Amino acid sequence: MLHLALQKPAKDRLQTIQMKKNRKRDLLRTHLISIPQ
Repeated sequence: MLHLALQKPAKDRLQTIQMKKNRKRDLLRTHLISIPQ
């Protein structure tokens, strides 16, 4: 799996990293919103 990811162009890898960051941030945001104040 890892060696396949390394063969990808750097741009694709950066986009994947960005998507993971955005997903994590969205999860955090929804989690914070769902917490009763």
